[in-house]
Amino acid sequence: MLLLLGLTPYLAIAQYTGGSGKGDARILQDLTPLDGIYFTGATNNNFATASNWNINAFPGTRQSAEIRSTGTQPVLSGSQTIAAGTTINILSGASLTITPAGMLTVNGTLNNSGTFTLQSDASGSASIGNSSGSITGTAIVQRFVPAIASPGPTNSYGRRWRFVGSPVQNATFEDWRGETHVTGAGTGTVVGTTNSNGFDATSTNNSSIFYYNESIITGNLNSGWTAPTNTNTAIATGRGYRMFIRGDRSSTAFLTSSLTPATSVTLDLRGTLNSGDITMPVTFTSSGNLADDGWNLLANPYPCEIDWNVIHDAGRTGSGPGYNGTDYANLQPDIWIYNPISNSYDTYNTLSDIGTGSLNSVNGGVIASGQSFWVKATAASPSLNLKEIHKTTTSATGLFKTTPNGAFHLTLIKDSFNTDEIAIKYMSASTILADAFDTRKIASSTSVAVWGNDSVDLSISCRPTTATNDTIKLNISGVTGTYQFRFNNSSQLGVMDYVTLIDTYDTIATDLLTQQNYSFQVDLNNPLTFGRNRFYIVVSSTNPLPVELMLFEVQKINENASLIWTTATEQNSSHFEPEWSIDNRNFVTIGRLKAAGNSNTSITYQFKHSELANHNYYRVKLVDQDGKFTYSPTRYLGKENVNQSRAINVWPIPSNDNVTIESLNGDGISEYVVYSTQGDQLQAKQLNGITSLSIDLTSLDIGVYILKIRTVSNQQTTHKIIKVKQ
Repeated sequence: MLLLLGLTPYLAIAQYTGGSGKGDARILQDLTPLDGIYFTGATNNNFATASNWNINAFPGTRQSAEIRSTGTQPVLSGSQTIAAGTTINILSGASLTITPAGMLTVNGTLNNSGTFTLQSDASGSASIGNSSGSITGTAIVQRFVPAIASPGPTNSYGRRWRFVGSPVQNATFEDWRGETHVTGAGTGTVVGTTNSNGFDATSTNNSSIFYYNESIITGNLNSGWTAPTNTNTAIATGRGYRMFIRGDRSSTAFLTSSLTPATSVTLDLRGTLNSGDITMPVTFTSSGNLADDGWNLLANPYPCEIDWNVIHDAGRTGSGPGYNGTDYANLQPDIWIYNPISNSYDTYNTLSDIGTGSLNSVNGGVIASGQSFWVKATAASPSLNLKEIHKTTTSATGLFKTTPNGAFHLTLIKDSFNTDEIAIKYMSASTILADAFDTRKIASSTSVAVWGNDSVDLSISCRPTTATNDTIKLNISGVTGTYQFRFNNSSQLGVMDYVTLIDTYDTIATDLLTQQNYSFQVDLNNPLTFGRNRFYIVVSSTNPLPVELMLFEVQKINENASLIWTTATEQNSSHFEPEWSIDNRNFVTIGRLKAAGNSNTSITYQFKHSELANHNYYRVKLVDQDGKFTYSPTRYLGKENVNQSRAINVWPIPSNDNVTIESLNGDGISEYVVYSTQGDQLQAKQLNGITSLSIDLTSLDIGVYILKIRTVSNQQTTHKIIKVKQ
């Protein structure tokens, strides 16, 4: 050993290998300062900067280094790897912090006896990358939960369910209680105290956190939700949880008033980081109805994003629904993630590489750290084993990453906090019915789905490319009010020359290749304004509307149903087939009327039906000379003449100048409003209860308009009026 005065003392270990004594010693260990290798922070606090270590280099292979409690404490905001054979010790009282932009990969050893923190904020979360080494000691892993913008009644004042999980071992619900209120069953209801099971007490002690038990089968999918019994219960690795987050712990008003706006909160869990291979808790319990079985709520167990594509693509064999792969068995290729902003589920299917999402168009299936997600098992003995290689450096934006994926997206919008989305894509291997390339819809309060002859609602629908004409049927649900469809990537459906949205209730056809928005009304008192039969999309090589239908109404005359429809124009039309149903689902043909063929003037047709049931639904099939067809709106007629709109008569329709409104039962008219089909208010007038008046249409353009009428008794009716050329 040689000491050089004035220089940092180092130690080298060598072995004599024989020879003359010159140059014959082999180094067994790198030179190491006698005082050890340690972080100095001489330049700044950057963990990865060479000059911040006393050897002017980041510790390398076969070196052991320390982060000491004195001086500047290191922070990692970029990417850094601890190489195999390298050991870094965080001593007691010292700390290492990884910022939301940082990623640490540990192929050697990181021993923590101090404080090791993975931070999270609105920009993202710190992560531990694909690692082959080990991390010992307790880590603090944060999860930032933002407050929803503009909290108010529409979004429950920002108080939403969040679907979360734990990236560490042995954390408990008490850990989450450190940052947010966690409520549950127990004795003691004094707000501001804890009840007998350790939960924040409320007047009801209702639970604010649940996991999903797939084995509970009662015919209701919601029966599987199970609440933990006390706050000392461990958060299970790989299990997803649904937690109602009101905000931080700054005020007990969050527990006493649902009107208190939620605040942002940063949750943290403390424990040993999950790493290596992890067996996920997936089960399958048969109830005899496969659609309801095998739903498992899991959570990304790593402090890093994982890639569902990497997981499900590797070694995949079989076909839907029975897929198996290198690291899984009997799992569908889909994932579902609840989006608290839109109050609906985002989905991704790895076979078709399509995702949906209100926050963004989901692609690639990247699942954020600590994020819960649904998978669906399809048979007994399912399995899912996650590995370090499933981690990805691609950040999850919101819930997922974003890139275009060649699918057509349709978003149903109630307001900025209640939206839902579907995706449609043409693929040669897919079928017209639900198959493995599709993803089932998990319904929400505002919901749109694609459905076919198998009546399966889908959030992702893949269609065969061999179809020359395709009818894509939509199912919508929600509350009474104004809605909007928004179309994205409509050119992706341009496999044909025409892509048209058909609104059978308002009798409006919208060219989706040129128009991106469509507004309409839903009235829960009128089943024809929502559900499975109002909207469909026609993808065709020819114009799907050989007949432009202006009006279709059904009236009861002398115990018969009188069907009356008026066409504005006809091009190569062949005939009309009136259809009848008693359940608004199964229709039968009840007649046939020859069409004009070609016409540029309005023509009125009439058909009588005498075999009325208690509930009667009518529509007209419009058939052209090539055999292509479309449908009219559906109209309802009760045997006792339950047709509320008949209390108000609006005529003539169509009109070139004026329409008359008449109250038929003496209930005076207090207000009328005229809207465009996009929901814009064009005319409005308050009235004093008169029973008849005329509306001037001369200032309106030619087209279809919506007329809403309110009576003195507060009855409301909606009518279509049509302006034609003079």
